[in-house]
Amino acid sequence: MSLTDTIASPGVAHRAMAAELDLIADLMGGTAAMRRAGQRWLPRENAESWTAWRARLNRTVLFNGYARRCRQSFRRVSPGTLYRR
Repeated sequence: MSLTDTIASPGVAHRAMAAELDLIADLMGGTAAMRRAGQRWLPRENAESWTAWRARLNRTVLFNGYARRCRQSFRRVSPGTLYRR
């Protein structure tokens, strides 16, 4: 932590996990977020033209089981069960 860091500054652990958090944010955002991310999560094939890649990107749909599972898991945890002794 440096002298310029504030309470609003991301911590060291958060900065180290930034790439993984990008994937989680894009997965939670669904098909639209994954399409906006473009080549990050759907790379072009070696001999694939930009037109063919764009067509493949536009017809790709994300089955968002990850976000659904997260929502289901969050509903199952009640505050009283987290710290029960």
